[in-house]
Amino acid sequence: IAHDWYFAIWAGCFMIVIGLIAIIVGRRASANLANLRGSLSDESFLWAEFNRHDKEGYGYLNPDQFAHFIWELGIEFDDVYTLKAFNTIDTNHQGKITFYQFQKWWQQCNFEGSDDGTSYRAMV
Repeated sequence: IAHDWYFAIWAGCFMIVIGLIAIIVGRRASANLANLRGSLSDESFLWAEFNRHDKEGYGYLNPDQFAHFIWELGIEFDDVYTLKAFNTIDTNHQGKITFYQFQKWWQQCNFEGSDDGTSYRAMV
């Protein structure tokens, strides 16, 4: 029984260390993202990148194009959060977003984060 107790203590300590590392990495990534957003605030740059990903030239991005677009901007969402962000931007639910819809979302996002997670929830 004592052997199982020691194992549980070590496993618990290991999980605490992993959790602390995740918090540190997350906060650092959030700070880097805030710096990136600050450097990408130039509207002409965002417009050019948006148009580069608009393969058909119709003035909008579909979810797949949006995923590639934000990935190249340095936002590394997984598929679920990419789709949530897309659906948040796509206010008219047409399955496509315009540059102006994206720009509005981009300006409202707070990539720095907060302890209660409200700023991240506002993004998606």
